[in-house]
Amino acid sequence: MNQDRGSIKWTSLMLPEHVVLLKELYEQDQHVQQPEIDEQQVEHIHSIIMEAQREQTPICISYYSKKQVNNVTGFIQSVDSNTQQVILENKLKNKIIIPAKNLIDAQHV
Repeated sequence: MNQDRGSIKWTSLMLPEHVVLLKELYEQDQHVQQPEIDEQQVEHIHSIIMEAQREQTPICISYYSKKQVNNVTGFIQSVDSNTQQVILENKLKNKIIIPAKNLIDAQHV
C-alpha cells in the first residue's frame, strides 16, 4: 500500500507565498472566541483556587490566551487581588501568571 505524504508532496510545487497563506489560514482556523462565564462559575473557580492554595494541592486551570484555550496543571503560589492575577507553578517549577479575567475553569487533580 502506498503511503501518502499529504501536503508534503505538493509543497515543492507551491510558491512560498502560497505556503505562508496556507499556514495563516490554518492558524486562523485554530482561533477560538473567549467563552463567557457567569457569576456562579466565577465563584466556583475562585473557591477551588482558594482551596487549592490553602491546602497546597495540585490544580488544573483552563484559561484563554492568544485566541486559544490552554490548560495548565500545578500548584497555586499566590492570588494577587490588586492585579487580579493567579500565579501558578507547574511541574517544571515555571511560574505562570494568569489574569483572572481569562480563567475559564479550575479542577482539583
